[in-house]
Amino acid sequence: MSFDELDELAHLPPSSRTYAEWWSNEDIRTTTHSQCKSWQAAGFKAEVDLVRETVTFRRGS
Repeated sequence: MSFDELDELAHLPPSSRTYAEWWSNEDIRTTTHSQCKSWQAAGFKAEVDLVRETVTFRRGS
């Protein structure tokens, strides 16, 4: 998905377009980042491309 498509759905903060860390797949048990908890709770991992402004969500193992 493009950042623009996601922004229409979830209103991304400016930091999501600048910092790859915003898209980190952290330990769901210890992270304090709600966005990470959301996609991981749904069974996905995020892969970001800041240059192309896209993110791919893949089913986690």
